[in-house]
Amino acid sequence: MSGGTMPFLPRRAAHPGAPARETAAGGPPRGEAGFVHSILYDARNRERGLLMSVRMAGDPVRCPYGEHPETWHRGGAQRPTAVELLQRAIPRLPELRGGQGLELTGGEPLAQPAFTASALALFSAAGVRTVLRTSGQVPASLPLSVLDAADEVFLDLHTPDERSSWALHHRKAGPALAFARRAAAHGVPLRLSYLLVPGVTDAPGAVDAAARLATELGCPVEVRPCRPRRRDSYQELNLTPPPVPAKAPAPTALAAARARFAGAGLEVAA
Repeated sequence: MSGGTMPFLPRRAAHPGAPARETAAGGPPRGEAGFVHSILYDARNRERGLLMSVRMAGDPVRCPYGEHPETWHRGGAQRPTAVELLQRAIPRLPELRGGQGLELTGGEPLAQPAFTASALALFSAAGVRTVLRTSGQVPASLPLSVLDAADEVFLDLHTPDERSSWALHHRKAGPALAFARRAAAHGVPLRLSYLLVPGVTDAPGAVDAAARLATELGCPVEVRPCRPRRRDSYQELNLTPPPVPAKAPAPTALAAARARFAGAGLEVAA
């Protein structure tokens, strides 16, 4: 099915194998500090309410077509603990509870598993919806219990096709596919996030491969357009720009990709 904004997945009960979530007041110790690039409160979507977006610093993938290369490295990052992160949010907790809640994004949150697990658990115990975005490019040894307090996990896989994956960020898709399958088997509420990059991931075969994966995982899909940055903005960050300049996909290409996912029987965000 397609059309309209997809509803939230329901709040998630604690995983059967996970310890009981403690309250923010008497909960876990302060824990280790995270590397946080920035914290943004976004209330532009009036229907869905307030979102607290925490951009983590440090990204091992460093996809050149990603929207936020400023988060690739940890230099100059803020160093809050999960408890301190929740304390910062206390004045806006009522809005977060009634809105979109907490989003941990990147950088790569799962590159900081202890901090990420603590933040998800604390905010969930405080009654806040929790969302995480990951590339899935994580070690096979990563314990999936890190995600036990996540209400929804967006898998920014971009593409399961090995050739397209290498063209995007010079990494094999295999580790991300293995993570996705492990996460689905563990009961993690996944949503596949597909990045449409003209000339890289917009071929029908690449879209079909992603649709087959989403069908296998039993998860809905969102299709995101590549949003190119000015090439001189990479120089300002002392980073190397993409070898092939990124282009935004045409609206017709975006609609065609979404229609192709929907034609495979998948729920697709408009």
